Amino acid sequence: MESEHQQRQPKGYSKLAGFMVHRNHVIVKQFRELAVKDLLYLQAELCDLQYDFDHQSRIDVNSQNEKTRLYDREWCHLRYAAGGGGKQWQLALQIREKLREYYSAIQQYQNVRALPQPSNRRREIVHSYTLSSTLGGDCDFLGRDLSNVFPYPSVYSNQHRNDMVFLGDEPGNDDFLARFIVGPALKAFHICWRSMKTPVPDLESQGPGAYTTLYQYSDTKIRIVVHTLGSIMSTIVPMVSIIVLYSVDSMPLRLGLVSIFSVIFSAAMSLVTNAKRVEIFAAVAAFASVQVVFISTTRNP
Repeated sequence: MESEHQQRQPKGYSKLAGFMVHRNHVIVKQFRELAVKDLLYLQAELCDLQYDFDHQSRIDVNSQNEKTRLYDREWCHLRYAAGGGGKQWQLALQIREKLREYYSAIQQYQNVRALPQPSNRRREIVHSYTLSSTLGGDCDFLGRDLSNVFPYPSVYSNQHRNDMVFLGDEPGNDDFLARFIVGPALKAFHICWRSMKTPVPDLESQGPGAYTTLYQYSDTKIRIVVHTLGSIMSTIVPMVSIIVLYSVDSMPLRLGLVSIFSVIFSAAMSLVTNAKRVEIFAAVAAFASVQVVFISTTRNP
């Protein structure tokens, strides 16, 4: 009998789930096309129910039965007709149930769409992990979802990159600065630091020295770097503008510098924050006003 360490360990979904949770790479497919198609089917059902209800309403209002003709004006007659409501009431109940299902589906779709998308780097890592033994994965999937066998590409392949949601914590806000640091800057840093860093151990192998070719950097440390650089950049422009404006004597040149620094401040706001355009406009207007007040009240000796 094989010993406990020699027995085969579960691969596939169990191994991928463990990797996603431990490495903060929980990524799943949205299935937006299927979700929208389902909304269209619900919409079609409601349209048919609406047509049937309107048609039945016209039949009832032109009925020879005096109570039936009152359905559109007296709810009690509509609800309790023939002991349990007529066909018009049954259609109304079907519409009520279908509307709740339809509105619930819309709300769920909106909630999923509001979730962040994973970076291409994270998605590519998950895709490579499911296929590559050197990364510790090699999950050997056989189904249409993750086998990556033609004509069924993996849900993590490049063609599905815009239909994914990320269920973890990104290191920093989703702005240009954060994307640059976790993208090109981190790759350049890894090239220099790789020889001094230990790769990620293989979750499946229990023996010593069982490592993969995958390297991981702390999301917490990356988040600190992003926030620190963002804070530094947010203070550099105002400080430099004050120093430069104080050292310039010419008022026309000062006004020109105010315009230049306002443009630089606007660009910095766009790059290091997720502020909306109206918020950037308000911040730049306030910054320019402060500069104008400064140059109008400050005179060099």
